Amino acid sequence: MLARPIVRMQRAVLARQVQRLSMSASGPGNSRSSPLVRRAKNLPANTVVKFVPQQEAWVVERMGRFSRILEPGLAILLPFLDRIAYTHDYA
Repeated sequence: MLARPIVRMQRAVLARQVQRLSMSASGPGNSRSSPLVRRAKNLPANTVVKFVPQQEAWVVERMGRFSRILEPGLAILLPFLDRIAYTHDYA
Protein backbone atom coordinates (compact mmCIF):
# COMPACT_ATOMS: atom_id res chain seq x y z
CA MET A 1 0.00 0.00 0.00
CA LEU A 2 3.06 2.22 -0.17
CA ALA A 3 2.64 2.81 -3.92
CA ARG A 4 -0.31 5.21 -3.66
CA PRO A 5 1.41 7.83 -1.46
CA ILE A 6 4.51 7.67 -3.67
CA VAL A 7 2.45 8.24 -6.82
CA ARG A 8 0.62 11.14 -5.17
CA MET A 9 3.95 12.64 -4.17
CA GLN A 10 5.29 12.27 -7.74
CA ARG A 11 2.22 14.00 -9.17
CA ALA A 12 2.52 16.82 -6.63
CA VAL A 13 6.19 17.34 -7.48
CA LEU A 14 5.40 17.32 -11.20
CA ALA A 15 2.55 19.81 -10.72
CA ARG A 16 4.89 22.13 -8.81
CA GLN A 17 7.51 21.89 -11.55
CA VAL A 18 4.96 22.69 -14.25
CA GLN A 19 3.63 25.60 -12.21
CA ARG A 20 7.16 26.91 -11.61
CA LEU A 21 7.93 26.67 -15.34
CA SER A 22 4.76 28.50 -16.31
CA MET A 23 5.40 31.27 -13.77
CA SER A 24 9.02 31.78 -14.81
CA ALA A 25 8.12 31.85 -18.51
CA SER A 26 5.33 34.38 -18.13
CA GLY A 27 7.37 36.84 -16.03
CA PRO A 28 6.44 38.62 -12.82
CA GLY A 29 3.92 41.08 -14.25
CA ASN A 30 2.37 38.89 -16.88
CA SER A 31 -0.62 36.71 -15.93
CA ARG A 32 -0.83 34.81 -19.23
CA SER A 33 -0.26 31.07 -19.20
CA SER A 34 3.10 29.78 -20.32
CA PRO A 35 3.73 29.09 -24.01
CA LEU A 36 6.17 26.35 -22.93
CA VAL A 37 3.55 24.14 -21.27
CA ARG A 38 0.31 23.29 -23.00
CA ARG A 39 -2.57 20.95 -22.44
CA ALA A 40 -2.89 17.74 -24.42
CA LYS A 41 -6.11 18.90 -26.15
CA ASN A 42 -3.90 20.25 -28.92
CA LEU A 43 -2.41 16.80 -29.53
CA PRO A 44 -3.83 14.06 -31.76
CA ALA A 45 -5.55 11.03 -30.27
CA ASN A 46 -3.35 8.30 -28.82
CA THR A 47 -2.19 5.57 -31.11
CA VAL A 48 0.09 2.67 -30.30
CA VAL A 49 3.27 4.24 -31.70
CA LYS A 50 4.03 7.94 -31.22
CA PHE A 51 7.03 9.99 -32.21
CA VAL A 52 7.97 12.73 -29.73
CA PRO A 53 9.52 15.65 -31.66
CA GLN A 54 12.92 17.09 -30.79
CA GLN A 55 12.90 19.87 -28.19
CA GLU A 56 9.75 18.43 -26.54
CA ALA A 57 8.92 16.12 -23.67
CA TRP A 58 5.50 14.60 -23.04
CA VAL A 59 4.05 13.70 -19.63
CA VAL A 60 2.07 10.44 -19.77
CA GLU A 61 -0.68 9.45 -17.37
CA ARG A 62 -1.83 5.86 -17.13
CA MET A 63 -5.45 5.63 -15.97
CA GLY A 64 -5.29 9.19 -14.61
CA ARG A 65 -2.03 8.82 -12.66
CA PHE A 66 1.46 9.99 -13.55
CA SER A 67 3.25 7.22 -15.40
CA ARG A 68 6.35 8.57 -17.11
CA ILE A 69 7.93 11.35 -19.15
CA LEU A 70 8.57 10.61 -22.81
CA GLU A 71 11.81 12.02 -24.16
CA PRO A 72 12.27 12.83 -27.87
CA GLY A 73 12.14 9.76 -30.09
CA LEU A 74 9.93 6.74 -30.59
CA ALA A 75 7.42 5.86 -27.85
CA ILE A 76 4.82 3.14 -27.41
CA LEU A 77 1.52 3.96 -25.70
CA LEU A 78 -1.54 1.89 -24.91
CA PRO A 79 -4.49 3.71 -26.51
CA PHE A 80 -7.14 3.30 -23.80
CA LEU A 81 -4.88 3.28 -20.74
CA ASP A 82 -2.28 5.97 -21.48
CA ARG A 83 -3.00 9.65 -21.98
CA ILE A 84 -0.63 12.50 -22.81
CA ALA A 85 -1.37 15.00 -20.07
CA TYR A 86 1.11 17.78 -20.91
CA THR A 87 3.75 18.64 -23.42
CA HIS A 88 6.82 20.66 -22.52
CA ASP A 89 8.70 22.62 -25.18
CA TYR A 90 12.43 23.00 -24.49
CA ALA A 91 12.90 25.74 -27.07
